[in-house]
Amino acid sequence: MLAVDRPDVVRTAGCADGVSTMKEWLTVAEAALVVGRHPRNVYRWIEKGILRSETAIDGSFRVPAKDVIRVESVTKRGRPKGSARAGRV
Repeated sequence: MLAVDRPDVVRTAGCADGVSTMKEWLTVAEAALVVGRHPRNVYRWIEKGILRSETAIDGSFRVPAKDVIRVESVTKRGRPKGSARAGRV
C-alpha cells in the first residue's frame, strides 16, 4: 500500500525521493522523538492547552503531527535568563 492510499499518513516534501511520510497522529513518545524533546515536555504542552490531543481506547494520548511541529517551533528551550542552577550561587 502506498502512502497516498493511507488516510493516516501525511505527505511532506524535502526528502531525497521528493516525498517523506509521517503519521497524522503520533503517540507522546513518538512526538518527543520527532522534536527532540523529553515526553514530559509533550505532556506539559497538552496540560497547558497549547497542544491538542485525543485519548486512545487504551487511555494513551495521541497528538497531531503537524501541531507537534508547530508548537515545538515556537517554544523556547532552557531556563529563563537570569535563573540560577540549583545548588549554585
